Amino acid sequence: VYDMPVDGADEQILENFDTFTQFDFKLSDAHALTTTFSYFPVEIDNMGLDTLRPENASPDYKSWGWNFAVAEKASFGSRLFIETMFAVKSFDVTVRPKSKDTTLLVPDGRRNNYFNELDRDSMRWSFNLACTHAVGASHVVQFGTNIAHMDFNGTDESGPVEIRGADNSLLQTIEFRGDPSIGADDWEVSGYVQDQWRPNSRLGLDLGLRFDYEQITGDSVLSPRLAWSFAVREDASTILKGGVGAFVDKVFLHAGSFEQFQQRVETSYGTDGFPVGSPLVFANHLTPEGLDVPRSWAWNLEVNQALGKDWILRVNYRERRGHNELLVDREEDNPEGPALVLSSRGRSTNKEFDITFRKKFKEEDAELFFSYVKSRTSGDLNNFGTLYDDLR
Repeated sequence: VYDMPVDGADEQILENFDTFTQFDFKLSDAHALTTTFSYFPVEIDNMGLDTLRPENASPDYKSWGWNFAVAEKASFGSRLFIETMFAVKSFDVTVRPKSKDTTLLVPDGRRNNYFNELDRDSMRWSFNLACTHAVGASHVVQFGTNIAHMDFNGTDESGPVEIRGADNSLLQTIEFRGDPSIGADDWEVSGYVQDQWRPNSRLGLDLGLRFDYEQITGDSVLSPRLAWSFAVREDASTILKGGVGAFVDKVFLHAGSFEQFQQRVETSYGTDGFPVGSPLVFANHLTPEGLDVPRSWAWNLEVNQALGKDWILRVNYRERRGHNELLVDREEDNPEGPALVLSSRGRSTNKEFDITFRKKFKEEDAELFFSYVKSRTSGDLNNFGTLYDDLR
């Protein structure tokens, strides 16, 4: 980090190791078995190091995990294929501050220490079934299901924080109290059906419907999807593409333990150095309405136009609108007392427009691209993922 001061460490050090092993067994001409195993430890010294977070205010990160999977593929004639897979994954994370000292938040950044210590062990197992049936040469139907269970346990403990002004005067203290132990578990069940159909040589359709159930929220949702491609001309020099669909986002597993988090205690100070009023003790609550599965609607429209033999123009517009996203609101006037409230009232929007020219060089077997992209995104800064990530 080149803009770090000369005193102290000026490097974020990453050490990681990945290994992947696969064995394939041919049980018969119609059956095959595949087993895979991977191991992936990671260590980061001074995670998040920058001018606002020097060495003593940057924690050390360590994670280690493994994944084991067994998959069986079977074909029944030339039209039906079935694949089943069972997988187990373990993933553990620790985030350690440099010391037990108080963290200082000053106008030019975080100083003296990092305030949060995290130790989380998680396990996930899943079963997948996927079937592919070729109805005809231009008609393929796929359907399948997924069942998964995940759980974690550990500790999430935060130390004291002092907020000081430019003159080093004490403005506010933040403390955390309560049992740091946390844990949660979740079941996910999903199923889908997808129909890929080409009614004729110029039109292609992709229709789908997906079902998702999430135990943490108790929600069951259906997500329809449609994509299409149409060749305006017989020579396929002009192709129109588009799609629209609903999509489900994953719920953070540790959102299920939100009410177990330590309570946040804030004390404000006046210019005389004495506390102003009583400390605010923020409890952690779920909204009375409960949580919903985060969802989004997305659609896109694309035009591909051949410009002569070697040039292709692509114009594409896509838009995504998310809702039911997890937010944490600070409510000092809550009827039950000050609280941090987790709800599903978050919204986000993403719009993107791009133009791309592609030049083909047949003799050199190469391509050259020229692109222009304009995008705009809006959302909430107090979303759960930002506030309670591994690096707080």
